[in-house]
Amino acid sequence: MKTLEDFKQFDEHNPVRQLMKMLDKYFTIDEILLLYQYAKRFENSDGLIRKEVLEFAQDMEIKLKENDDKEGWKGESFEYLFANLQEEVYELSRYLGKNVAYKWITKDEIIRECADIANFAMMIADKCRE
Repeated sequence: MKTLEDFKQFDEHNPVRQLMKMLDKYFTIDEILLLYQYAKRFENSDGLIRKEVLEFAQDMEIKLKENDDKEGWKGESFEYLFANLQEEVYELSRYLGKNVAYKWITKDEIIRECADIANFAMMIADKCRE
């Protein structure tokens, strides 16, 4: 296991060294250890965030950016957001049904619908954090 001294040998331009300097500037060692313990709870063999979650988050962001010209969800009601989530679920069910019957809905279209559903769920969760 590496120690703090192991990292100190790196030059000033090393990202690890820069991160350590930033952490040292803003946090005590006890706070850094607490953050580390918190992060460890989410760690898996591939790192902190699963590859599939990162890929899907990118799909969600692409869909959100397509609607950047709109005002956003902050001012919308829970009822409005939930109704839209249900509509997206209905669209996905139609896509999946058609795909089974006709095989003409692409996997990318299905992924985009899933991202729509997830985005509306995220919007509801975000409003709960306000």
